[in-house]
Amino acid sequence: MPRNDPGRAGCVAELAAALARLFERTTEISVLREAIAAYRAAVEVHESRYHEDLRRLLSRLFLVTTEFDPRLLKQALSALYPSAPEDTAPAAGLPELVTALRREYELTDDLPTLRDAVAAARLLVKFTRLDDPRSGARQVDLATVLWQVSGRDGDLALLDEALRITRAASPDAARSNLLALILKRRYELTGDVDALREAVEFGREAESYQGNLADVLRVLAERTGDLAMAREAVALARRAIGGLRADDAEWVQTQAVLGGALTHLARRTNDTPTAAEAVRESRKAVVATPVHHPAYLTRLTLLYRALMLQYDTTPEQSVLDEALAVARDLVGTAPKDHPDRGKHLSYLSSALRAVFLRGNGNSVLDLKESTEYARQAVAGTPTNHPDRAINLADLADLLQLMHERTHDRVSLREFLTTNTAIAKMSAAPVDQRIEAARRAAQADLSLGRHRHALTMIRLATDLLPQLGLRDVDRADREHRVAAAHKLPATAAAVAVAAGQPGLAVELLEQTRGVVFAGTLDTREDVAELRQAAPELLARFDRLREGINAADHEITSPSFGEHRDTTGRHPRELATRRADLSRDWDELLAEIRQQPGLAGFQRPTPVAELRTHADQGPIVSVVADESGHALILRDEGDGTDEPVLVVDLPAVTRAKVVRQTEVFRTALGVALDREQPVRARRTAQARLREVLAWTWDAITEPVLQGLGRTGPPAAGEPWPRVWWCPVGVVTTLPLHASGRGTDSVVDRVISSYTPTIRALAHARRDGPPTPSTSVVTVPDAPQSPPLPGATQEAELLRERIPGAAVLSTATRATVLDALREHGIVHLACHGYADLRDPSASRLLLPDHLTDPLTLHTITRLNLRHAQLAYLSACSTTDTNQEHADEATHLTAAFQLAGYRNVIGTLWPINDQTAIDVAKDFYTDLTAGGSAPPDPARSALALHHAVRVLRDATPALPSRWAAYLHSGA
Repeated sequence: MPRNDPGRAGCVAELAAALARLFERTTEISVLREAIAAYRAAVEVHESRYHEDLRRLLSRLFLVTTEFDPRLLKQALSALYPSAPEDTAPAAGLPELVTALRREYELTDDLPTLRDAVAAARLLVKFTRLDDPRSGARQVDLATVLWQVSGRDGDLALLDEALRITRAASPDAARSNLLALILKRRYELTGDVDALREAVEFGREAESYQGNLADVLRVLAERTGDLAMAREAVALARRAIGGLRADDAEWVQTQAVLGGALTHLARRTNDTPTAAEAVRESRKAVVATPVHHPAYLTRLTLLYRALMLQYDTTPEQSVLDEALAVARDLVGTAPKDHPDRGKHLSYLSSALRAVFLRGNGNSVLDLKESTEYARQAVAGTPTNHPDRAINLADLADLLQLMHERTHDRVSLREFLTTNTAIAKMSAAPVDQRIEAARRAAQADLSLGRHRHALTMIRLATDLLPQLGLRDVDRADREHRVAAAHKLPATAAAVAVAAGQPGLAVELLEQTRGVVFAGTLDTREDVAELRQAAPELLARFDRLREGINAADHEITSPSFGEHRDTTGRHPRELATRRADLSRDWDELLAEIRQQPGLAGFQRPTPVAELRTHADQGPIVSVVADESGHALILRDEGDGTDEPVLVVDLPAVTRAKVVRQTEVFRTALGVALDREQPVRARRTAQARLREVLAWTWDAITEPVLQGLGRTGPPAAGEPWPRVWWCPVGVVTTLPLHASGRGTDSVVDRVISSYTPTIRALAHARRDGPPTPSTSVVTVPDAPQSPPLPGATQEAELLRERIPGAAVLSTATRATVLDALREHGIVHLACHGYADLRDPSASRLLLPDHLTDPLTLHTITRLNLRHAQLAYLSACSTTDTNQEHADEATHLTAAFQLAGYRNVIGTLWPINDQTAIDVAKDFYTDLTAGGSAPPDPARSALALHHAVRVLRDATPALPSRWAAYLHSGA
């Protein structure tokens, strides 16, 4: 029967009366509650006619389930449900009725009951005089119930009313806690990050509500990528749960908070044990929560997220089965009008997609079911809701899968329109918008829509700086920017397809090394500013010094841990960072208004970028859906076109990833002395196969394009090439590729640079400091001995008699040596932390307590630095997500100011380290007869590696690890 049918109220009332009679016979509370719900439906149609019946049944319910005084209950219900509107009057028992209605809601998750609680709370406030000492508390009670309703029906107006009431209340811990909860929900409904930051502030004021503060911190950490905040959330939740017993009222909610905080921390750190703990703690909260409790769905959601994260880290069938069951429970339990229904449907869709992928794409029914739920999720999410972008992205994933399996262009076009919609959603998180724009551009390329593809790439490029905002420390910004790690390759591919190779090079500069470039912004010489606007120079210097200090101030990564090194509260530093960032942007805007400074610290055009190819071509190698090499040439090469494009049809992202996996697997076997000799020989053969593939697919076509078809003629200088690999290509040792003696090392000297701007930084003028420091660590704690480190020190003494050998190598003494000497040789173990690259470090004697990390090195600004020789393991290794940010030790030394850095891609053995160092320094010092010449670093390493390659051509694991980065 339609809701507006005149006879509906009477029919519903008859049903209610029948249910009431059934209750009288059975005394089943569930039947009584069903009767009450029916009378409420009748009241909606005919407001006052059935009030008496509703009052009677509610009275029966509360007399059975509470200790309500019957007389007070009757008065309170008469006030809430008057026989006529004019009968409304002050009534005793309203406070108890509000409490009873809220308790009933917590037992049943019945939204009309909660709305009754709001109505009763409003009456109570209305009938309470302002000078009544209970007035403030009753106002806050009303705000609390309004907050509860907003969480159940998503009503933003009620939430804003709750916010106004609570702001006006007298300050105390309870008020601050409620404000934190209200502002957090405002963020959840609108995506308002400022509201979330304010929620944290109020949460910190409410010191006795640690569990709620932990939850707000977790949400903000998810949005900003702040690892220190994520760890603080877990620590607070652990502390809060430690002070509670399992029968305490707050225990279950705090348990859920702990599970959620652990889930985010595990996702942020890629830590498998933490992911397993998150599942255990989240499951405890769900088990302890009745199905009809209002928080059941929220806690079930946290368990689903924890399970899917655990499945990502340890893809076991049982974990996926449980996640799918939880997702079905969410969809089956939640009311149809629940504000999170779209999210629940999206979870079910994602779980079914995982089932489909686990079956290797065999069950198309799973894919179709997943897609249908994804469409329902989008349809069930309001246009302005923050979750809409996530749900659309899930749908886009499924459309992509459908296209890959069916090659259906209809799916491809819908994939394009879906991602375009996400990219244009201003309320969506920036990282989601960037990835959506990138995926839309890829679809455009497949459809031949180059103009729209460029539009999407420009949108993504314009958004990218927001991921590099200085609101968190450097390590967290690197993690945040890594979310866009596929953008550079796609951007370049789009520009090449559009016939604009110069733009491709410009886009690579804008989309790679974002955090690296942000640091250079605060370090590079500003001669043009000094000349054109000297009055602004003092402010500029003061601001960039403050930014550099704040960038590294609060955290010091150690084995992935972050700790406060200043004693300042994190929020104070966050505020200072925000102020510095705002002041910096305002100053840049002011500088650019000065005559001749419009382009100050703006993206560099290709015409200027090509000037840095004056000493040799700079080759960017891109692998997307197709592969290209972009060769940047100087005008001196006799060509008007700055960029030569070499098509590399075999170099797709998928093929490069496969080659990398083969190489890494083989390398692990080749370096493992516990493996049988035959297995290690086979592994070396696999390494040579990958080097040959890289030669055939990438480097040989590039060298052909450069006209480098063989070694230089006798008496001619060795030509140089700077490799600037992009994305997944960074994992291939381009400099070592080849077939036998026809290889890169037989034709050119190879150097690397993270970006063209980084190369320009390495070539800047600076006061030379010819002194040399040698750091040797033969026996770092908890690491294998390195007897060869002592031999390296001895050979350096022979080649460089004045070298200062550091007898006590600690973090502090090594940093002092770096500041004092222009050349530094470090013979020690290195550790590349692939889960948290900023925590990569050199293993010194005090590395367990005070590590010399990548994060620490990037803080240095050494204008005299000439050469850093890192005779350590894996100093240039990082994960694929951080590759374009060059988050590794070799690049860190380059950013610190070293013009030349010798690094390694994987572990090296003692004898190899000695041999290469000996040949390198022999060349660098003319056999020990002259001071070391850092300008010969690339040539010296080239000769040393060729000698080793010629001696052991079948063992690339020995000679292919070394590379030169910089000038």
